[in-house]
Amino acid sequence: MSLKINSFTKIIFSLIATVFFISCNQSPEEAPKRQAQKTPSIYKVASDAGFNFKQDTLYFKTEKYSGKQYELYPSKDTAFVKSYLNGMLEGVQKLWHDNKILAEERLYIANKKEGVHQNWWENGKPRYKYHFYNDEFHGEVLEWYKTGHLFKKFHYTNGHEEGSERLWYEDGSVRANYVIKKGKKYGLIGIKLCKNPYEKSIK
Repeated sequence: MSLKINSFTKIIFSLIATVFFISCNQSPEEAPKRQAQKTPSIYKVASDAGFNFKQDTLYFKTEKYSGKQYELYPSKDTAFVKSYLNGMLEGVQKLWHDNKILAEERLYIANKKEGVHQNWWENGKPRYKYHFYNDEFHGEVLEWYKTGHLFKKFHYTNGHEEGSERLWYEDGSVRANYVIKKGKKYGLIGIKLCKNPYEKSIK
C-alpha cells in the first residue's frame, strides 16, 4: 500500500513540476506584426552640413529628411547606412566595424525599435540579440561574451521581465538562475518555489 502511495505521490509531483516548468518558459503572447514603410532610394553622406536634428527628428536643410544617410571609413568602406522617413528612423539600420564585419542590424518604425535587433563583436561572434515590439523588450533577450559564450538569457513581455532568467560567467558556470512571475523573483529548486532572499533589496 505504501509503495502505491509513494508511486502516486511521485507522479503528482512530476506533473506539477512539468506544468510549472512550461508556465515559466512560455513565450510571450504573439504581438501583432508591424511592417516598416519603404523609404526613398536617396543617399546622402551624414557629414553633409545640410543635416540637422530638431529634438529626435532629422532635417535636411529645412525639410524633414526621407531617404538614406550613410558614412564611410577613411578606407572608403561603409561605416553605416540609416534610413529615414519624414525625419524618423524607418526600416533596417546597419553598422559595420572597420574590418568590414557587420556590427549591428536594427529595425525601426517611426523612430521606435521593432522586431529583432542584433549586434556582433569585431571577431564576428554575436554580441546581443534582442526582440522588440513598439519600442519595448518583448521576447528573448540574449547577450554573449566576446569569446562566444552565452552571458545572458532573459525573457520579457511588453517591457517587463517575465519567465525564466539566467546569467552565466565566462567559463560557462551559472551566475544567476531565477524565475519572474507577476513581478516577483523566485529561485527554482526541483519542483519547489523558493522566495529570492534578495527580493527586497532588488526592488
